[in-house]
Amino acid sequence: MSIERTDLLQILEIDEANLKGILADFRQNGILKFFERMLALLDSLSPLAQEHVISSSTSPFTRSADGVVSIPWELRLRMHMLQSAWNQYAFAISHLLRAQASEVHGHVRRAIEGAGIAYLSKSEPDIAELYGSGDKKLRNRTQTSQILPQTHPLTADLNRLVREASGQVHNNFRSFAKRLEEEIQDEGAKAHYKLKSHVYEGDDSTKHFWEVSHFILESGYYVARLLAESFNLPKGDWHKELEDFKMDLERYNVWLTNIIEKNEQEKVPG
Repeated sequence: MSIERTDLLQILEIDEANLKGILADFRQNGILKFFERMLALLDSLSPLAQEHVISSSTSPFTRSADGVVSIPWELRLRMHMLQSAWNQYAFAISHLLRAQASEVHGHVRRAIEGAGIAYLSKSEPDIAELYGSGDKKLRNRTQTSQILPQTHPLTADLNRLVREASGQVHNNFRSFAKRLEEEIQDEGAKAHYKLKSHVYEGDDSTKHFWEVSHFILESGYYVARLLAESFNLPKGDWHKELEDFKMDLERYNVWLTNIIEKNEQEKVPG
C-alpha cells in the first residue's frame, strides 16, 4: 500500500499558476463579468436595505431604561446574513479560480442557508434572539425543510441547490471521486494498492468549470432575491438589475452549453 501527497509549497505554487490561467480564460469568455455582476448586486443590496430600514416609520434603534442604545437582533441577523453571503461567494469564486472546484459547494451552502434563515426571521422573529444568544435550539429551528420549503416560490430552487451542494460537501464517495486516483495491482501471491489524493480535481474541462460556475451564479441570483425579500425591499431598479442578470445568465448558459456539446461531438471518432 502506498499513498502520495503534494506538499504545501507545491500547492501554493500550483494555486498561483492556476489563478493566472483560469482568470485569463474567464476574462476572455465573459464568465468573470457574471461573477462581478453577482457580487455587485449583493454589495449594492446592503445600502438599499439600510436606506429602507431608516425610511420606515419605526426607528430600528431602541434605548433601554439605563440609556443603552441597541438594534434588534432580528435586523442584525439579516444584516449579518447579507454580509456573510457576499463573503461566502467571494470564497467560492476564489477557490474556483484556483481550480479547487470541490471547495465551492460548502461556501455556497452557507450562503443559501444564511439567506433562508434571514427570510425565516420575518415570520419567526424569535430565532434572531436564539442567534444572538448562541442558543443551540437555533439549529433545530433552522433545518433545511424549515428555512427553504420546497413548495415556497422563493425557496424551492434554493432547496434544490442546497441539496446539490450538500451532496458534494459530505464525506461520501461522490465528493472525493474527482480528486482521487486509485490502482490495485494483482501480483498473484500479493497485491498492491496505490492511492493518490489531489487538491485539484482531475476534470479541467470547460464543461466542468462552467457547470460549477453556473451553480454559483444561479444560486447567487436566488440568494440575492431572498435576502431582498427578507428586508421587504420595494421593487425598483435593483430588482430590474437582478432580473436582467438572470436573463443574461440563462442566455449565456444556452450559448456556451451548445458550444461545449458541439466540441464534444466533434471529438467523437466518426
